[in-house]
Amino acid sequence: MKARLAILCLSLFACLSYFCTVSEPGAQPEGFLNLNDTVGYVGINSCKNCHAEIYQSYVGSNKGKSFRSASRAQNSAAFNISNSVYDKEMDFWYKSYMQNDSIYILEYRLSGNDTIHKRTRRVDHVIGGSKFNSFLTNNNGYLFQLPVALKTLVNNWELNPNYLHDRFNGIAGMECMSCHNGHADFITGSENKFTKIPDGIDCENCHGPGAIHVAEMEKSNTVDTSKYIDYTIVNPARISVDLQFDACERCHLQGNVVLKEGKSFYDFKPGMHLKDVMHVFLPGNKNTESKFSSASYPERLKQSQCFIKSGATPGKNALTCTTCHNPHADVKSGNTSFFIQKCNSCHSKANQVSCSEKPELRAKNNDDCVSCHMPFNGPADLPHQGVRDHYIRKEPTVVTTNEKDNSAGLYCVNDPSPDDLTLARAYLQQFNRSYPADGSLLDSALKRLPSATVAELKNSFSGLVKLYYFKKQYNQIKDLVWRYGPEEVYGKVLTRKSPANEDAWTAYRIGEAYSFLGEAKLSYEFYHVAYKLAPDHFEFANKFGLMALNNARPEEARQVLEKLVIQNPDYVPGLSNFGYLKLLENKPLEAEKYYTKALALDPDYEQGLLNMAGLYIMRKEKAEAKKLLDKVLKRNPSNKDAIAAMKQVK
Repeated sequence: MKARLAILCLSLFACLSYFCTVSEPGAQPEGFLNLNDTVGYVGINSCKNCHAEIYQSYVGSNKGKSFRSASRAQNSAAFNISNSVYDKEMDFWYKSYMQNDSIYILEYRLSGNDTIHKRTRRVDHVIGGSKFNSFLTNNNGYLFQLPVALKTLVNNWELNPNYLHDRFNGIAGMECMSCHNGHADFITGSENKFTKIPDGIDCENCHGPGAIHVAEMEKSNTVDTSKYIDYTIVNPARISVDLQFDACERCHLQGNVVLKEGKSFYDFKPGMHLKDVMHVFLPGNKNTESKFSSASYPERLKQSQCFIKSGATPGKNALTCTTCHNPHADVKSGNTSFFIQKCNSCHSKANQVSCSEKPELRAKNNDDCVSCHMPFNGPADLPHQGVRDHYIRKEPTVVTTNEKDNSAGLYCVNDPSPDDLTLARAYLQQFNRSYPADGSLLDSALKRLPSATVAELKNSFSGLVKLYYFKKQYNQIKDLVWRYGPEEVYGKVLTRKSPANEDAWTAYRIGEAYSFLGEAKLSYEFYHVAYKLAPDHFEFANKFGLMALNNARPEEARQVLEKLVIQNPDYVPGLSNFGYLKLLENKPLEAEKYYTKALALDPDYEQGLLNMAGLYIMRKEKAEAKKLLDKVLKRNPSNKDAIAAMKQVK
């Protein structure tokens, strides 16, 4: 009876929440029913029957086409442009080519006029609009970013701005997908595996999940939205200015993103405060006249006097993103006169500043406010790629390139006072992405990771493990673990699965530390935890399989490594280690097959070269072994294993 009464009360509460009416914009976020974690996503096609005109406009826009399949029909420019791009650091060339209805990227290496290496990946997905396109390949549901991108404005292929010289192994994970596409189904326990991948940013990116709204509309439970707020789905026009900016800044605020503990990139929904899910950090003190990132439009706009003086009531006098931009259409759908009219709607009033430029210059420029006060500038993260700077001011500085700010300090864009642990995590992430590595960032993190008390150690544990891992101070990691006891750490402390794999990464780093210290048993235990928490993470599986082998667990190693090479047949370390397992099983021909495949994919992979050299030495083919060892030592003269093996072939 009590249970039935509780259900009745909950139902009554839901009805009261739903039929609550507010005649003014600015609803509180907790009023929207679709912010609940249990509400599902339905996809853009569920919206088109009721919103046909908006749907047709939107699917033809850059946002609607932001993520698409790599077919000839949708990517004609990519089929018609074919220049080679050189990665000098890795000594590989890249070139696109077309075959039937598909695009392929060819990687090759030259020695004089001879081609000595070839590798090909098909392009499966395209990200981007009319200016710049990046490309993804899909390997059994795992998404990888390809090394080259297409700059469509100048019809030229170039190395991707996010390329880290990782060839075909650039991870395209949840952070990437959550902004560049609609809601994809992510596999927790991986970095980049998805089971369902939509085509393009869709309605729910800006309105939140639509399952409740669609269900109510199908029951004809409609709301007169000219008078009331429909609480089944977020309408960004009916929330506060701050929440509107948070909705836009989720993707148009680029920087070093630190998720709150236990949160994922899919946890933010329009109508929420962004800082409740993530903090966004930038280097230096603040965006300046000439230093800003490509995705910083809302933050730049908020520095403008036009915004500051406009007020704070959405739909009335506040200057927000949607004052000038129709979110359901391309920017180009508003011509120059449209944007001039937007400026004049304020600046033609008697109490507003009017243009003081000389009449002849205004006439020459067709009275185009935007071209003077919001010029194209070169953002820090995309040099040589002009974007419209949204910091509106009388005499802006025009720059064509924009050097990255490498200063050690960080500031949080969306929260003026982040806590110390969040700052420490930001400094650690900034170090991980800095090139060359900036050790002062680790010093800044350490200051914010106290560990004197039990409570402090619990709070700082994962951060300190990460910091000492970056510093390669493995004994410090060992000391941290022993403050708990190893069994306590791998049995009770590191137990939580999450999309960001926080506990799995901590276990992996501890496993690495014990491996470097030569403590195979404890290394196995921590690698095992990492693998259990994230079984679809390649690196975790590879290290756990190898350590199982080193701990005389060949059957366990075989199961893990065999699954790995099936999941990702292009994962070079996994192929090499599986070949090593086959050699230990006295199957040299199978070992050679996997070694050969690994080196065909990556001819510079040192462990693969050493493994193959070891096989040649076993066969007494010393000349062949020496060729491979020479190659290793040419690239890495201090490789101890190669130096030791070389003594066997002389």
